[in-house]
Amino acid sequence: MRIFIHMRYKDVVTAYRIDEQRKRNKLTQEYLAHYLGVTQASISRKLAGKAPFTSPEVKSCALLLHTSTDYLLGLQESASREVVA
Repeated sequence: MRIFIHMRYKDVVTAYRIDEQRKRNKLTQEYLAHYLGVTQASISRKLAGKAPFTSPEVKSCALLLHTSTDYLLGLQESASREVVA
C-alpha cells in the first residue's frame, strides 16, 4: 500500500518549526488557532503536516512567536530575528 503525501517538504518544515516555537513559547494549539482566526482542528491538521499554512498565517506566527518568517519557512537555521550582514 502506498501513501501519497501531498505536502511539500517546505510545508512540513514550516509546520514543524511553528509547532516547535509554539511549544517553546508555551502556547496551546487553541491559543494559536484563536490568534490566527481558525479552528483548533485546522491548526492540528496544519501542525501535523496535513494542510499547509498560508503566507499570512506564517507572517502572523512569526510575529506571535518572536521569530522570522525565513526561519519558519526553513530559509535560515537560527530562530533569532537578528539580521546577518
